Amino acid sequence: RNELAMLGSLVIEGDHVLDIGAHIGTFFMPFAWHTKERGAVYSFEANPNNYKLLLDNIQNNDLGRIITPTHAVVACEVGAEFEMFLPEGGNSGMYRFLPVANPSGDLLASLDIDEWYARRESKLGIQLIKIDVEGAEYSVLRSCQEIIRQQKPVIYIEIYRSALQQHGSAVEDIEAFLDSHGYHYFRNTGPRNS
Repeated sequence: RNELAMLGSLVIEGDHVLDIGAHIGTFFMPFAWHTKERGAVYSFEANPNNYKLLLDNIQNNDLGRIITPTHAVVACEVGAEFEMFLPEGGNSGMYRFLPVANPSGDLLASLDIDEWYARRESKLGIQLIKIDVEGAEYSVLRSCQEIIRQQKPVIYIEIYRSALQQHGSAVEDIEAFLDSHGYHYFRNTGPRNS
């Protein structure tokens, strides 16, 4: 796909990449091919079924030395608990994780990327952040705020206006965030996956 080729052209050997909303590995596998063993890909996936397939894909492609998976909801709401929802007619890549006050099912705790990074022994820089989290993109950006402020990685975000609204944010919030951090940005308004 064109977007994979475009992102692949931005990743070089030795880079460190965050893949937030990794699904089953569509993006992290090409990232790993480009970073090679001198680099690393840190993948985050909240859906337990997708996470299992993600682990299988890492193992089946012998990428365990490059890819570090984490099963978590990435969000700036530290300590919040999230429930998984599938919109009507959705597929495995369209699950949403919404914070709940009165949980009724299985819950996942949130993970703040800046806190995760601060706990890591290795403080190697992050060159690229890919975010595809079905409407929670603004929350994820805010959870990466220090990394973004200090390191200015390339950021690739999939945006779906109505999904953002379900999470209480808008495209304008993302633009304001990027503007406040000195980013220039481009919108891909071409056909899906192009």
